[in-house]
Amino acid sequence: MDATLALLEELTPAWSEKRVGTSRTLLPYLREMPEGYEPLPAGGYAENWHFAVAQSFNAALDVTLMRRERVTRETYWDEQEKKEKRRKQTYYVWIQGAAFDFLEGYTLHSRDGKRIVQVLEAQPAEPATYSIMMTWPRRPADLEERIREMETSKTKGVYRYSEKAKAETRHQLLFCRKRYPGFIRLQTYMPGSVPATWEKDQYLTMTQDQLVRFLITGDAGVSKAD
Repeated sequence: MDATLALLEELTPAWSEKRVGTSRTLLPYLREMPEGYEPLPAGGYAENWHFAVAQSFNAALDVTLMRRERVTRETYWDEQEKKEKRRKQTYYVWIQGAAFDFLEGYTLHSRDGKRIVQVLEAQPAEPATYSIMMTWPRRPADLEERIREMETSKTKGVYRYSEKAKAETRHQLLFCRKRYPGFIRLQTYMPGSVPATWEKDQYLTMTQDQLVRFLITGDAGVSKAD
């Protein structure tokens, strides 16, 4: 569980100057697949998660299956001449994003069968983003003023020097947009006094990020909604 929570923190920074996404997934049973693999319903639920979250929630967790290619090289001798043969291998890998989007009507059960959560209202999360606004061969004298002009509660300017860029573009001004963690209203249910029935327990508001943490740990970590 600790590794999963650490990955969640890595995926949800308020600000980011790099692309958010990784081949390490929050759902640990997802692995690299060979060419021809057809996604099938998961045979189980996410290990160590408090709630039963299966592969059917990939879209809500912003997990997508991406096609990749790797090139391998083989050397061989042809009439005393050494030659090289290149082979392309296609495979598929799960990519974990951070645009969590649990939708109205989604219902999840705890793995111990003692709790149900149902989403009543939702807005998707939006990852922190950045783009290169301006570049220069030398650091401009008015850089600090340019950065101040870009600063709001949701945006900011960041200076970056890139060794890998061309000489005329190594000094860069980034436009960064703050992460929006989304919004959720949900109802929780507990087993009722009559067998095979459920009773309303808590009415909660939280972010999409907090909901993912709740599904992992079972701890809502928020106050009851009004």
